[in-house]
Amino acid sequence: VDGYIKGATVSVKKADGTVIYTTPAVTDANGTYVIPSQYAYGAGTYYEASGGDILAINSSSTLLANKTFFTAPAGSTVISPITTLIKAYMDKQGADVATAKAAIADALGLKTTGVDLTIYDPIAVLKTSPTDATAVLVEKKILMLSDLANEAAQNPYAGLTDKTATVKLFENMALIAKDKGQLNLTDGTTIDTATYQVIDRAKLLPTKLVTDTKNIDAVTDKPGLDDVFNKAVNNQKASIIFSTGNDKGLTVEDD
Repeated sequence: VDGYIKGATVSVKKADGTVIYTTPAVTDANGTYVIPSQYAYGAGTYYEASGGDILAINSSSTLLANKTFFTAPAGSTVISPITTLIKAYMDKQGADVATAKAAIADALGLKTTGVDLTIYDPIAVLKTSPTDATAVLVEKKILMLSDLANEAAQNPYAGLTDKTATVKLFENMALIAKDKGQLNLTDGTTIDTATYQVIDRAKLLPTKLVTDTKNIDAVTDKPGLDDVFNKAVNNQKASIIFSTGNDKGLTVEDD
């Protein structure tokens, strides 16, 4: 599990994508930025985070440039691949936050953890409790989703940009979660469907992605997660979770 994101741009947007908080929101070396409360909780608004440099945990050393785009419904205190999936479910199904959170928790096999996926930060837990079962489980799902998102951003299908490929990936996964009631990230058919016309298969086959997610799924503790991330860095990939706040400050972290 690596560290924070320095230089990430964070914006608050309306449902139509219009930016409503125009002050430049760029995270510092601690991955923090303040979102004033009058912007943080508006009905129908959401947060978007992108860019910046991933720093090594407990260090200011840059590991990798971040190339992914993640979102979260207003009021969230984390922005992660899971909150991005929740937001996609809301958009595709016209669902409210509570319904979308419950559906995605169930689809990812996280319902029994009892955690609120829009506020739970597994990194903070793993720093002090590296074998915490709930934190490891949630973090594994984040890493799997992040791996898929990074591959979509770096290998977009013809006609797509890094951002539109990422958006389409999460939309596809939200539809699978709705239609199947589950989102098995180690299943070949699921990955094939989620990445169809999202990732350029001349550059990357779904079978490679399944191998990645199965390797992540086999992890049982923080050292295992560290190893997964180090291998990802060596392959010029990264997986991230943005941990946010409002007046108390915005923290952007990377797993």
